[in-house]
Amino acid sequence: MKRFQISGANPWARWLPGASAFFLAAAFATSASAQSYDFLYVDAFQSTYDLKECYLFDINNSGQACGHATDLPSYSGFSWSPAADKTRIPFTLARGINGAGKIAGLNQVLDPRNGQLVTIPLVPGAVANPVALDINDNDVVVGYAQICFCSNSDRTLQIPFIWDPVGGSRSIAVPGAKELVKVNNANVAVGIIRGGSPDGFVYEIATGKTTRLEPFLPSTTYPWTEVADINDLGVVTGKHRSADALSFHGYVWSQAAGATLLPHLLGNAALDVLPQAINDAGMVVGMAEVAEHVFHAFAWDAATGIHDLNSLVTLPENFILDRALEINDNGWIVGDGHFGPGWSSSQAFVLIPHAPVLGVESPISGMELRLSPNPSRGAVGIGYASPNGGAVRIGVFDLRGRKIAGVVEADQTAGAHVAHWDGRDAAGRSVAPGAYLIRLEMAGKAITRKFALVR
Repeated sequence: MKRFQISGANPWARWLPGASAFFLAAAFATSASAQSYDFLYVDAFQSTYDLKECYLFDINNSGQACGHATDLPSYSGFSWSPAADKTRIPFTLARGINGAGKIAGLNQVLDPRNGQLVTIPLVPGAVANPVALDINDNDVVVGYAQICFCSNSDRTLQIPFIWDPVGGSRSIAVPGAKELVKVNNANVAVGIIRGGSPDGFVYEIATGKTTRLEPFLPSTTYPWTEVADINDLGVVTGKHRSADALSFHGYVWSQAAGATLLPHLLGNAALDVLPQAINDAGMVVGMAEVAEHVFHAFAWDAATGIHDLNSLVTLPENFILDRALEINDNGWIVGDGHFGPGWSSSQAFVLIPHAPVLGVESPISGMELRLSPNPSRGAVGIGYASPNGGAVRIGVFDLRGRKIAGVVEADQTAGAHVAHWDGRDAAGRSVAPGAYLIRLEMAGKAITRKFALVR
């Protein structure tokens, strides 16, 4: 494992006193331009093997990741962290890792802390073992299972499934649905309908409410919409075919804000943009064409736009970042690339924001919202700023959107301000440990940040 660094300045160091000032200031320093990154190379188990491959598919907020790599004579799944590097696990296709470090892949879930391995049973209506694609912090697993022993290259001979330790394995009653690809910590999943024109959909596990995404996106003669990920705030990302059917646009969508198409690298709408993941700060990562059939890893946020990640990091000689597959709430990105300029096998990487801040969120139109410390055992400092004065509201909500407490409701001047929440609800009672949302509203716009309270 090798580490490469690039440096940056920190002009907002005066923002708050003490350690909190450092965290908040570092975030502000990178908000006006694209974030820069440190690079970690994650090698296969046999580093000298000419056709070695290594992939990382998911990473949690503690910096634990999972993937698989060549491990002669075959492949092995593994967990990864900066301190421990790779650790083999008992199954090959490790696809999802939750906040507790539990890993899901194929038809199994592993808890590395105690070695417990759970086998996911057959899904009613399927004949083959399920294939897990994601696991959330509630131990809910989603994926797909084949309904025949046959060729399934078009991925239509399968059904989506959900599994959790209490409810077991079950499919979902969404016509044409073929897989659930991601599930957030509010137990809302996203999946893909296939057969004819593909369509992405959002599925609330508790209620069965289903929202198809195609109607929210620009109409096209040959519709094709897929969904790739959903964050804990319910913001979705994926791809949507252009009106001339010659390329794919990336998009973000939420029930409240509707759909927004992402810009294209190099400003060329004929080149595909294929998002793969979105974090709670609203940063999207994926792969985008820089020339026909030539893809580079990209990152996008509302403040700084779309960027080729290859331009934001110092890389080993001839290494090219091809795909960014996941981003955690601290901005760590995992994916794979290759040693160019010609073809070579895929190699895994981790990108770490050069001035890392817990839970960095992209600003909206000059607004800023930063929390410190995060996580916290009690009070949290809330740093916020606006280019214009006016009415400001800050509230604390649970993950289902229910208001817990009000923090600020006042007219304020332009510039930087600091407020505090003491970890109590509107009645003055200490709230339970867990994840909460802190929302800033001003000038008709809003930013929401996730906050973890520990006791």
